[in-house]
Amino acid sequence: MRFRLIALYILCLFACPATAQVNVTIEQINKINIIDAGGYLMGGYRNEYELFLENGQWRSYQTREKYDRQNFKRKKPEEFFEHKDSLMHRFIKAVPRDSLIQFLKSISTIRSKFVATDLKVSIPMLKQQIDTAYLKYLPADKHAIFHSFYDTPQKLNTILEALQKGAWTDDWPLAAIEVIKTTGDTIKVQTTRQVDFMLPWKVNGTPTYDLSINRFFMTATGLLNHRMNGRNLAGNVQGEVQHRYAANALERLRWEEIAPANTAYVKQHFDIIRISKSNDQSYYVFRPLRLANKKVVIHGTLDITKKEQLQKLVNFAEDTLHHFLKKPAFMMDSCKKIQGCEIRFVFTLGASNHSVYTMFTPELAAFLKKIDARTLVPFTIYAGERTEDNWVALPDGRFVLTAYVDDKGIGINRFIAPDGVKQRKFVFMVFDNRGKLLKAPYLFQDR
Repeated sequence: MRFRLIALYILCLFACPATAQVNVTIEQINKINIIDAGGYLMGGYRNEYELFLENGQWRSYQTREKYDRQNFKRKKPEEFFEHKDSLMHRFIKAVPRDSLIQFLKSISTIRSKFVATDLKVSIPMLKQQIDTAYLKYLPADKHAIFHSFYDTPQKLNTILEALQKGAWTDDWPLAAIEVIKTTGDTIKVQTTRQVDFMLPWKVNGTPTYDLSINRFFMTATGLLNHRMNGRNLAGNVQGEVQHRYAANALERLRWEEIAPANTAYVKQHFDIIRISKSNDQSYYVFRPLRLANKKVVIHGTLDITKKEQLQKLVNFAEDTLHHFLKKPAFMMDSCKKIQGCEIRFVFTLGASNHSVYTMFTPELAAFLKKIDARTLVPFTIYAGERTEDNWVALPDGRFVLTAYVDDKGIGINRFIAPDGVKQRKFVFMVFDNRGKLLKAPYLFQDR
C-alpha cells in the first residue's frame, strides 16, 4: 500500500497540475485592472480597463486609450502621425459571473506545459484560410503538396509547437490582469509573448498555458480581433511550413521540371540539403560528396538552368575547398569532434563579400583593406542555434574571428571573457592556424 502511494505521488509530481497558491473567491475581489499594450516601430498603444461590481453586476469600463501611430491615408505629411491619450471612462460590457469564476479557477491551477491540441485548430479551416490568403502565387496543382506538411494532427502539432519559439524585433506586446483583493493584496497575471495566443501567462511569476485566461481577457475587454485569439495563426503556419518543408519540396519539383539534366549533375556531386526559390534563382545548401571532411556544407544562390554556374560550384567544392581544407585549422579540428557541428562556406560565383566584415569598425576595415578580397575565404563554424562563429581565412594561413554568439565558441572558449549577454558579439581577433591568439581580442559592438 505504501509503495502504491509513493508511486502515485511520483506520478502526480510530473503529471498533475501544480497549484499556483493564488486561490481567491469572487467575494474576495475589490476590482480587476486590465492592460492591453504594445510597442512597434514608429508607434505604440496602451488601453486600460477596470472591472468591478456595480448594482449586482460585474461591469467593465475602459479607463484609458492611448496611441501613437502612422496613418498614410492622410494627405498632408504633417498629419501622418496620430496621437491620442484619453482618460474618458467608457462602459464596455457586463461580464458574466461564470466567466469571472472560470478565470479565478484557471489562475488557481498551473498548466505548466504547452499542449498543441488545446488550441483546437481545425485542419480543414486552416487549409481554406491558407489557400485563399497565402497560396495565390502557387499553381492549383501544387496546393496539395503544400498542405501535405500539416494535414494530420501530428504534423500540425509539430508546426504549432515550433511557432511557440517565435520572437521578432520591433514588437513589444503586453497583456496584464491585476486582481485586487478586498484586503489590498494583488494577484498579477501577465504575458509579453509575441506568439499567437501569447502563451504562457505568468501568474505571480509562474508560467501557465491556460487558454481560459485568454477567453476572460477578451470577454472583459471586448477585444476579439487580437493576437490572443490566434488571429495571425494561418499566416504564421503558412510561413513555418514554407520555411521548414514546402519551399524545399516545391523547388526540387521545379528543378526536375525545367532542368532535369542539370539537376542530375548536381546530385552527382552534392547531397542537396535544402533549396528554395529566390526570385529567378535558387538559394541552396549542399554537402559536397567528394570531400573527405564530411562536416562541410556550401550555401549560396544559383540558376539551375545555367550549367556554367554549376561547374564553377563543383570546381569550388572539389578543387578550391579540397586544397584549402588540407591546411591546419584549429577551429575545424575542434568542429570534427562535435556531433552536429558544420563548417559552412558561402559560394558567391566569384563576387566579393569583403564588405561583410568591415561594416562595424574602421580598425577591421583598415586591416582587411590591405588584402586582396579575392584571396579571403569566409566561413562559419555552426554547432546549434546559439553556437555560431564567423571566420575569415587569410592567404598567409592566419584566421580572423569576426563574431561569436553569447559567451561560447568552438575552440575559442579560453579566449572569451564571459559577460552573460545573450547576443552576437562582433570582434576582431587574429589567430594562427594552431589556435594561438596573435592579436588581443577587440570587442567593438554587441548586437
